[in-house]
Amino acid sequence: HLFEAHTQSWKSLNYVSGWFLKLVQYNKVSEATGAFVAINTICQGQHAILLWPIVLKDGNRITFAHTDFKWQNLAANNAGVTVVIVGLSRSMSSQATLFYEEDGDTLALSASKIGPYLVPNIDTIIQKHGAQISSLGEMLRGNMPYEGGHLLLSMQEKDTILSQNPAASSFIKRISGSSEIIDGKPKYCVWIEDAGLNKAMGIDALSERLAKVRALREGNKDDSIKALGTTPHRFREMNIAKSMLVAMPAVSSEKRDYLPVDLLDSHHTITNRAYGIFDGDLIDFAILASRLHIVWVGTVCGRLERRYSYTNTLGWNTFPVPKLTALHKAELTRCAEDILLAREAHFPLTIADLYEVKDGESKMPDNLRHAHERNDAVLE
Repeated sequence: HLFEAHTQSWKSLNYVSGWFLKLVQYNKVSEATGAFVAINTICQGQHAILLWPIVLKDGNRITFAHTDFKWQNLAANNAGVTVVIVGLSRSMSSQATLFYEEDGDTLALSASKIGPYLVPNIDTIIQKHGAQISSLGEMLRGNMPYEGGHLLLSMQEKDTILSQNPAASSFIKRISGSSEIIDGKPKYCVWIEDAGLNKAMGIDALSERLAKVRALREGNKDDSIKALGTTPHRFREMNIAKSMLVAMPAVSSEKRDYLPVDLLDSHHTITNRAYGIFDGDLIDFAILASRLHIVWVGTVCGRLERRYSYTNTLGWNTFPVPKLTALHKAELTRCAEDILLAREAHFPLTIADLYEVKDGESKMPDNLRHAHERNDAVLE
């Protein structure tokens, strides 16, 4: 409970955070310099927001650091972990050193200061926002199922239901999470709006599944999930686009040059493993597909090891975009169209195929890369 006096959200801080606080307390009486090897999440996302204002007050500063790298030990069953090194001091020196890896070498960069995200010369911390600060499209997290496998369907399950119950077709939609968007894996779901419930209940294959969802939810100890048992036909959220859906996987590889954003139609929705701008436009797509945005997300959002862990409140809502003129909007719309057309030219390759990086080298087709580069030039 070391942090109880500093933040009400102390339970969200990991164990190593306590050692940084102990170092800060020690520095008050000893003027020492100390450093820890720590899991990289301390310099990312919500963890950075909570930890570093506490650590860096009272004259403490990061005097040296090493950006994230894979650390392994000599144990027989070695479990590698991605770590950073952060050194703290109360020194008034105007110099700091940031170490980083490039092409297999460790390099050192001199800076006036090092910020919580281990970025040179910038110590700003980005706070979560509940709405997009630049008046772009509203991004929501996808639909949480809580269904025990009874509302989500494989292609085979979908085909079986429809072969026996053709009338069920209006209650089945395609649904995707992170892996389905990236790898093009088809997944389906039972999707029943309140207005269609009576009709759906007349189809045995669907009513049987709803009964199982009800039993599962009502048997849960969590009151909020138990309450969902009264509407077993619904996901927790029922977000679906009327026209098009700009979809962003919640987790994706850090090796790609661009984030794997996709454009889905109105017969396609997303699970809670993705984020979406429902009835968004191609301008939103162009911004999400830019180099600027992946750099922003890689800096301010959290990560799973080194993989990007996208969130709307940190990744999208905080992304600053100047006011766009009609010409800017037209150019970005055209850029988005060019990216989508370049992808389409390589059908049936998936996003994983098109943006593959192998042995450190991007395998992106030339026309797709050129489309992205033009998009970057227009946005920048």
